[in-house]
Amino acid sequence: MNLEGGARVDERTQVFMTTVLGAAVGGVLGCLYLTERGQRVRFQLESFFDNVIEEIHQIEQTVDKARVAVDEGRRAIDDVLRPAGGAWKSRDSGETSQARQAR
Repeated sequence: MNLEGGARVDERTQVFMTTVLGAAVGGVLGCLYLTERGQRVRFQLESFFDNVIEEIHQIEQTVDKARVAVDEGRRAIDDVLRPAGGAWKSRDSGETSQARQAR
């Protein structure tokens, strides 16, 4: 395996790094699940992530409302700018105003 700058990592180093990483992850998970303080930290993290997810849902709803408002605004502008009886082409559907009026 090559690292940046062309340095090679031999198999022993790779096994050592993987072992250290596994021990660190195992230690953190052990503390989170086996100690009282870890349980408090987990509860705080769960609350934090629940809040983040709720905020993301609110942002999605706001974006959806903005999208609807933009579409309505575009339609209103198209209606105002469309010449009476002219062959104005709508950006949304690609059809002329005469074709829309015929529907």
